[in-house]
Amino acid sequence: MTATTDNTLPPQQRSNRTLWILVIVCSFPYLAGWVYFQFMDKLPLPATTNHGSLVSPVRSVGELPLQDADGTTFNVADLRGSWVLVTVADSACTTACQKNLYFLRQVRQAMGNERRRVERLLVLTETSRLLTLQEHLTEHAGMKVAIGPPASLQQLQTLLQNPNPVAQDGLYIIDPLGNVMMSYPPDFNGELIIKDLRRLLKVSQVG
Repeated sequence: MTATTDNTLPPQQRSNRTLWILVIVCSFPYLAGWVYFQFMDKLPLPATTNHGSLVSPVRSVGELPLQDADGTTFNVADLRGSWVLVTVADSACTTACQKNLYFLRQVRQAMGNERRRVERLLVLTETSRLLTLQEHLTEHAGMKVAIGPPASLQQLQTLLQNPNPVAQDGLYIIDPLGNVMMSYPPDFNGELIIKDLRRLLKVSQVG
């Protein structure tokens, strides 16, 4: 005895079978979505793979007028549309500052062709030794430096300093919408920042 195949079924039965298959296939996404929303509070949360500390809730930087080290003015909102790597230091830019500037440069370069989507910003806590700072900036072309006005600098540091107790010497990522969204403490492993930023650039639909 041979097994029954679709070719041996009556045309009407074959048509009904095909219809039911289509109904099941088309209904599956809706059914899966319904199950998810019914039981989402009981499902285990996926493990996060980021190495930095996610800022939750994210904090919008808004529009802050700033002055660059060369005297030109810009607004932090001008950087929207890009991922912004930020660090905070005083104008003496001692060892920790120099290391962070190096990290920001290397992280951006590690993005390859995607580096055009990344900007760098150094926020100063004071401006008494700008000549010393200029010497350190010669190796960091394209780095934006915010030296004022004081009210804007203070507001920006306040937005950055949590979860770090103080903003100085930490590293931060501002997303293309202008939100502080990831934070790294001083002396963080630069290779892990590279991994985080690569992942963000890969999954992001903006910036």
